[in-house]
Formats: sequence, structure tokens, C-alpha cells
Amino acid sequence: HIMRPKIPLIIAPQANIINDLIKLIANDQNALSYFYNEDFFIEKNDDDGTFDFFWQNEPLLVNLTKPNLAGDHQYYNFACAIACCMAISDKFIFNYAGINQAVSSVKWHSRLEKVKNNLNKVLKNPLSEIWIDGAHNEGGAYVLANWIKSQTPLKNFIICGFSRGKCKIDFLKKFENIAEIIAVKVDGEPYPELSENIVEIAKNHKINVKNGENLLNALNLIESEFADQAVRVIICGSLHLARDVRYFN
Repeated sequence: HIMRPKIPLIIAPQANIINDLIKLIANDQNALSYFYNEDFFIEKNDDDGTFDFFWQNEPLLVNLTKPNLAGDHQYYNFACAIACCMAISDKFIFNYAGINQAVSSVKWHSRLEKVKNNLNKVLKNPLSEIWIDGAHNEGGAYVLANWIKSQTPLKNFIICGFSRGKCKIDFLKKFENIAEIIAVKVDGEPYPELSENIVEIAKNHKINVKNGENLLNALNLIESEFADQAVRVIICGSLHLARDVRYFN
């Protein structure tokens, strides 16, 4: 439904079987498709986080600044964004120097955003961290779990809440053996899932999830058990949770 004849289609990294399916449909729709690893890609410098962007196997933008957004997946997001510019470059004039400025300064609220408000006062250890991320499906949980694995070793907690009926067991499974999971009711949701229902869903699949009831209570629960320890708390499962977080500004 998103493909249109002769309209550029940018495809991020996919499994080969998915790429083959997209190619089949794109050819049928006569879409102008550009695939990561075939038409464009990036090479990252692991030492400093800078990266080069390649277009049609030629280096187009070199030594781009490390993205201002957290997570390795952002490199692929920027690659797709730059590929979009290239796919329509015959219709618009781009300031390519501005791309580097955008990469280094862009902000995306509630996507691996580090929280700095009154909630931080609940966790007494100054090295503790609180993050908010809008991940609410299996793909988002996968990316978020990989980000957690790449971080410095801290005791990790997932505080999650969902819209009614949106708690998926595959989402919770991504955090097994990575973090302790605490369920909350999202006050900002028009139709929130009850925290006790999330706990019950997890229990039926033998996943240990604690009932935190609400966001503030969940943080107090963590502090009461790990008062002397630096912890990392990631709040996710619903973008409406970001509204709950900002309530404490």
C-alpha cells in the first residue's frame, strides 16, 4: 500500500527473505527502490563513532559526525534519511554540509532520551540513569535490548506499560536475562492496560514481571531494594509514558 509507481522507495536493512518479497512487489508496482547494502550503506569508525555514507558503491559523504541520537540503529536511520535525499536530488537542492550538522545536533524526544527531571531524585545513587523510549512492539524491544547490552554494566530495569490489549509476550521476552521487568499502568493512556494484567500475561508464559502499579511507585520499589547501587532504568512500552515522565518536570 505504500509503494507507488516511479516514487522512490528506501529500504532499510532487512532479512534476505524480506528483501526478496519487497523486490517482488516493488517490481510489480514499478517503484524506484533503493536497498541498503545494495544501493547505499554506511561504514562506521568504531573508535570515534564517525561514519561514511556510500551511494551506488561510491563514498558520497565521509567522516560524518557521530549521531547525536543514542543507539547503533540510528546509523541505519540516518543512512535511510540521506538515501531519501539522494533519491530526490534531481528535484531539490541540498546543502550537504548541513547533513553533518543535522546528524550531530538532531534531537528526538522519547527515543532513548535520558531523563533529567524530578524523577531522578527518587534514585539516590548519583550514577543511576533513567531513560525513556517509545518502543512498544517486538522490533523496538529488540533494538532496545541490544542497546542495553552495549552499555556499561549496571543493574538494568525495564518499567513498561501498554495500551489495553497491546501487551505482547514477544516484547517482554526480549528483556529476559537482561533486565528486571516492572509493569505499570500508564496514566497518560486513554485506555491503559492494568499493571496486574501485564503481570498475569507474563506469568502465563513463565516470565517474571513485578507489579509496580504506577511510574513513581515502580521507581520507589527499585530504590527500596537497591538503594546503594547504581541502576539503569528504561521506561518503555507506550509513548504515552513519556507524558507521565514529563509530568514530573
